[in-house]
This record gives sequence, C-alpha cells and structure tokens, in this order.
Amino acid sequence: QASDAAQAAVTVIITEELISELQTEMLQAAEDLEFERAGILRDRIGRLQQHIGEPLHMVESKQKKVVEKGGRRGRQRSSKVPRPRKKN
Repeated sequence: QASDAAQAAVTVIITEELISELQTEMLQAAEDLEFERAGILRDRIGRLQQHIGEPLHMVESKQKKVVEKGGRRGRQRSSKVPRPRKKN
C-alpha cells in the first residue's frame, strides 16, 4: 500500500514523449476502427501540445473547469432545428 501512495504522489509532466505515446495510441485506435476514441485522443493531444513542460494534472483540471462552465466556445449554439420553408 505504501507503493500505491507513492505512485499517487508522482507528478507527470507533459513532454514530447508523452505526446508521442498518445499519438501512437490514437493511431492504433483509428486502426482498430475506434474512431470516437481516436478523436478524443486527437483533441487531448492538441490541448496538451500547448502546455509542454507543465504538470499534466494542472492542465487537465483547468480543462475540466472550462468544460463544467460551458466550454471554451464564444457563443452557445441553439439546439433548435430550423423549419423548412414553404415553397410557393
């Protein structure tokens, strides 16, 4: 149990090597036809590339807060579907 606590205390830093491992995982997911997983990994890689050298948990906790607040996009899109126009 002491080793479990030690592993939990390890800080993972975002490195080019970590990005490379995620890219390999993304390509494997696409090869396995797991396109949703590959897309999630692609998006994660894009976010992490902007934060090389920073602690992983700090970057991902910031992202989680942004998502909880409604995302990063400027305006929220309407869920209404436009009605088709009548032809005269």
